[in-house]
Amino acid sequence: MTRTLKIWGGATLAALTLAGCARAPEYSFVSRGDAPDARTRYALVQPEGEAPVLSPEIEAALVPALAAQGLVQAEPNTKPDLLLFAGVARRPAKVASFTRDNPGDTAEAPGWIATPDRHGRRVTTLALRFVDPATGTVVRSVRAEARHGKRQAEMVIAPLVEGATAGRMATQPES
Repeated sequence: MTRTLKIWGGATLAALTLAGCARAPEYSFVSRGDAPDARTRYALVQPEGEAPVLSPEIEAALVPALAAQGLVQAEPNTKPDLLLFAGVARRPAKVASFTRDNPGDTAEAPGWIATPDRHGRRVTTLALRFVDPATGTVVRSVRAEARHGKRQAEMVIAPLVEGATAGRMATQPES
């Protein structure tokens, strides 16, 4: 009886510990400007000379999500109504910093200003900027952000794309 109780107690403790570590991702969405009209033609572009920012998987999710909102990807030889600059970034949720009396002395213990995140939380951000090609003016910008665990990085992409393209986020006045 005691041995069974110890096994079940250990298993229960392990399950509770794992459940506590796997927090649900937290999402936030911010946008500025009016959403483009349905049937607006856009071209997905990136600044000249830069490496592609979007992975093929994210681009494959973004194009149909924009189409679901009525936006049409312009054909290669047609003039788009808007240029779409899109980017994804990942970083630790909490960045640490420290100081040393002698910066060159790696043996010296650091004096922490902000301690590192010990829980492995990450931030993934999807940013969309719709630009008028004639004037270069940003007519709409959207930032969708997810705070999540290390192992949840891939599962947050679909909700970020959906939230950024569906217009569910509150539009903030121009500043």
